[in-house]
Amino acid sequence: MRIKIKNPGSKDIKLAFPTRMIFNGFTARIGAASINKYVSIDNKRISHTDLKRLMKEVNNVKSRYPDLELVNVEASDGTSVIITL
Repeated sequence: MRIKIKNPGSKDIKLAFPTRMIFNGFTARIGAASINKYVSIDNKRISHTDLKRLMKEVNNVKSRYPDLELVNVEASDGTSVIITL
């Protein structure tokens, strides 16, 4: 996953995160516990297996469509944020 922040008045910021390291079973367990602890939606809970399945699909999409653009936002002052998978 890559995040690019372009600001016309200053230096551009580029961040790269390994997708497999972010979207794996361990982070699914941590994410599910955090979601269940801090988010309450009509007494519904998310299991770590559901979140793990979602993360597996994200990794499959990454392999099928490299450089898939998830977010592309431009402000009126010329600042832009681009997030690619």
